[in-house]
Amino acid sequence: MNGKRYGRGLIAAFSALVAVVAIILAVFVISGDEADLSYRSVDFDARLQSNGDIRFTEHLDYQLKRREDGNGDTKPWKQLYLTFKLRNQDLTNITDISVTNASTGEEYTQTDPQLPSGISDGTWDSTYAGHWYIADTTAGSDSPQPFDPTTDGIDPNGSGEQKNIEIGWNIPATVKQSSLKFDVSMTFHDMGTRHSDVTNLMWEMFPENNQVPAGKVTGTVRFPKGIASNNSWAWLHTEATSQTSRDADGTLHFTISDLRTNQYVDLVAAFDNTGAAGVERT
Repeated sequence: MNGKRYGRGLIAAFSALVAVVAIILAVFVISGDEADLSYRSVDFDARLQSNGDIRFTEHLDYQLKRREDGNGDTKPWKQLYLTFKLRNQDLTNITDISVTNASTGEEYTQTDPQLPSGISDGTWDSTYAGHWYIADTTAGSDSPQPFDPTTDGIDPNGSGEQKNIEIGWNIPATVKQSSLKFDVSMTFHDMGTRHSDVTNLMWEMFPENNQVPAGKVTGTVRFPKGIASNNSWAWLHTEATSQTSRDADGTLHFTISDLRTNQYVDLVAAFDNTGAAGVERT
């Protein structure tokens, strides 16, 4: 065999092997396996309301890895949270909030927003842990302001108004945890817009700047009473690998595998106006 050809073959094979290893490592990092905070799984259980609202529960299973502060000291986890944007065109208010530790059954109670920095672990656990909060973070996440859903919502028929909202819950100081489960329920208001024939909505389940990867995301989305698959429509927009199916009553089931950071998930749905009543935005 020609020695030069054999040598070139070895070099080409080695280069190919290096390229494959590099791709595997890239996928490993991008998929969020190295993220300090990730979802083992997320499950949505939602019902679209005839008035354009959405009532839903997120079943969240977190994995928390050990993390360090700027000095190399252990920085325990003390808060978990979800963020949302209130806007005239799709989400004007959030109410009926509840947070439950799904492993222990403990139902958290509401409190004012409180940043954990500068508070000792003992004081945090005895005073702040076991509570949830809703805050207006439009001025910045380091300046959370109390948000009152009874007075601070947005007009669904206005224009240009926007608020950043954070719903969070204070957990006991935790260095790391392989599985930490919470059920978070709420109602999104004025998600639907009524047209002459149908009411439609788009629900941003994970924004395009999402920084928390998820191993698996599943969901069940039900339509208002009187709506079936022949007078409703539903589908997902996402870059991740997904599967969907629908029942005869229009119920949408979906599964998403390996949702990475900066990958979005949007639910788009519409139903005949025979199932709509009291929709504020037209």
